[in-house]
Amino acid sequence: MRKRMTSSKAWAIGFGIFLYFAVTTMWLPSALLTGPLASASRPIQDLVTVAIWGFFLSLGMWGLRKAQRRGLI
Repeated sequence: MRKRMTSSKAWAIGFGIFLYFAVTTMWLPSALLTGPLASASRPIQDLVTVAIWGFFLSLGMWGLRKAQRRGLI
């Protein structure tokens, strides 16, 4: 029998998931483009930011799937 999740725990998990994806797929690539990669050529900027974005997106999706299989979310 599965335990029911409390409302506050569900909100905390949801906010954590939102925060992870907001930081890793929006803020981090933007910070890289305006910071360390600002002087790099446009193709290098695109390649690095898409690689970073794709890596963290894939990692997040994998983590969500693992958590779902374990019954954590």
